[in-house]
Amino acid sequence: MTRWSESLPDMPSNALSEIFRGERMRNIFFILVIVITVASAGISEGAERYVTTGIGKLQGDTTYRIGGRIYGPGSGIGAGDYPFPISELEFDINIYMLSLGGGVKFANDWDFSLTFKKSFTSGDGNLKDSDYMNSSIPDIYSESDAQLDAWSADINLNYRFLEGLYVGIGYLYQNFDYDVRDFRQWYPLWDYAAGESIGGIYGPGLGITYDVRYHIPYLEIGAKGHISDEISIDTNLRYSPMVVAKDRDNHVARAIYSAGDCKGRAFLWTLKGRYDFPKNWFMTLEFDYTRINTSGDSKNYINEEWQWTIDQETESSQMYFTFMAGYRF
Repeated sequence: MTRWSESLPDMPSNALSEIFRGERMRNIFFILVIVITVASAGISEGAERYVTTGIGKLQGDTTYRIGGRIYGPGSGIGAGDYPFPISELEFDINIYMLSLGGGVKFANDWDFSLTFKKSFTSGDGNLKDSDYMNSSIPDIYSESDAQLDAWSADINLNYRFLEGLYVGIGYLYQNFDYDVRDFRQWYPLWDYAAGESIGGIYGPGLGITYDVRYHIPYLEIGAKGHISDEISIDTNLRYSPMVVAKDRDNHVARAIYSAGDCKGRAFLWTLKGRYDFPKNWFMTLEFDYTRINTSGDSKNYINEEWQWTIDQETESSQMYFTFMAGYRF
């Protein structure tokens, strides 16, 4: 199976894919505690440290579309301008994730935090693949079983400038790796023209691997209030005008793969409620919504040689529900 060869600085991609498994996850937890403890001690003797762990469900989709301008030495349907889109691939997101996090509150008004999430189920989602030419009805439509391996990391620093109001900056990284198998394919446009179904085909086995990475630096504004001494409500809006989305679609059976590079924006909204127990324990219920829209182009390769480039849009809509438990020290 061909996977993304590019790696993040100072950490190979194969390490990233294993980072939350078994002993690695425990090691990250202890490293996180040590980093937060040392950082907070250096910042202020009165700093409050905290760690969290949780379980949540992530739902939504990540979708890319291609069309528009096509150019290159191997343009299969001919170079030129085409309708947009001529192809759309929608990948379901339907997984459960574990999270580890922690942070430090210092100088009364500052809060620094880190959160890691890793999927522990592969979901029961589908890939929906629609190909168009000169009609709103797909020439070809297929559905396939899609298994997802995902993880994310979020680093955040915020400052309370008024009682109950804060601003912040942060960086969110998301990584989604799909294995797509067992496609079922139909021909809707031909069915429409014939006035009846002309049938379809079935293809077993691994057909596509698809990897997409979202880099989301963001600005944040939020509000927090207390209902009682134990219960608080926190909500924030985050906006990124400079999202980078990089993806790779590998058609295993045909030795064709594409590498997309898109830029755009993202909106994120969070609502959470927290209950503080005696003896430093607390629990949190949280809902997150994320919307990402980007555009750019996709380079397509056959047998590792560039053949054509085509316009691309990559987007994602996500909802995350989570329960977390935490401890202050």
